Amino acid sequence: MSKLKSKKNTPIFFSLLFLFVLIGCQPENNSSESTSDINSPGSTAPGSTEIASLETELSTVTQNADATHNALTTIIGEASCDNDNQCGAIPLGKRICGGPAAYLPYSSKNYDTTLIIQLSNEHQTLSQKINRLNNQISILNGLGGIAGICEYLSPPIVSCQSAQCRVTP
Repeated sequence: MSKLKSKKNTPIFFSLLFLFVLIGCQPENNSSESTSDINSPGSTAPGSTEIASLETELSTVTQNADATHNALTTIIGEASCDNDNQCGAIPLGKRICGGPAAYLPYSSKNYDTTLIIQLSNEHQTLSQKINRLNNQISILNGLGGIAGICEYLSPPIVSCQSAQCRVTP
């Protein structure tokens, strides 16, 4: 794991370390539970057990994605800079058809960008999993899957404006 350049941000480092441990400990639910027999006593509608399992997994993955997003915005903070070379933009989330959902400006002035990039990658992976789970739930509910924006989102141009990394219009 990368070390932060600023000693005053050590609590953030340990919070992120805890986040990675927490995310790494989440059980992977790749099993397809068979649906119960509709005619057996106490049975539920076909697929309802699988839907409940997917919704539970979706809740956990969404919480992890939110925590990762919060960690990113905490680390990036004000994205203070002295020059344009310290500015960049990281992708966030995943669209249904692929590609990032958004970009977030950041600065390399106070932090090692390796950690920022790792969190961005983790957020994209979690977002892709959220999309997959939502699609599976939609199909099981008879809604035929989900649709999304299939427009390519180009990385923005980011520059140092008033000592802060900002997207250039």
